[in-house]
Amino acid sequence: MIPFKRIIIPLILFCSHQGFSQFEVSAEFRPRPEYRDGYRTLSERDEEGVFLTTQRTRLNLSYKDENKIESFFSLQDIRTWGQFDLNTRESTMNLYQAWVKVNLIPRTSLKVGRQELEYDDLKILSNSTWRLQARTHDTALLDWLSKDSTLNIHL
Repeated sequence: MIPFKRIIIPLILFCSHQGFSQFEVSAEFRPRPEYRDGYRTLSERDEEGVFLTTQRTRLNLSYKDENKIESFFSLQDIRTWGQFDLNTRESTMNLYQAWVKVNLIPRTSLKVGRQELEYDDLKILSNSTWRLQARTHDTALLDWLSKDSTLNIHL
């Protein structure tokens, strides 16, 4: 596993220069306790319910520079409390989002990497944050904005 210092320090040095820029670090901790008694199938008479707690933890890093370049990086850890032995090497951490957005010309931008996609009323294509893992896509997104409409092209 890569030490945290090897990721953060070069990122801060790369992002720092003259002019307006914004670097933000945020986190999310979302525990979800559940009581399951008849989950997906009806329970038997002698079967007891189960109480469990799942957890999603995220560390988010974002950078924005004078509306020219924007980036976002998010690590995610998903686990069920008590599921893993502390002495094992099994990892529950994964990369949730990692993308870079570059403004090419006025009203046109290119966003490349692992990212959330959300369209319309979020019924067909969304990030599904109610799911523990949520949903991201590896894609390149070319955006063109006009006064009245938006055109998104996925490459």
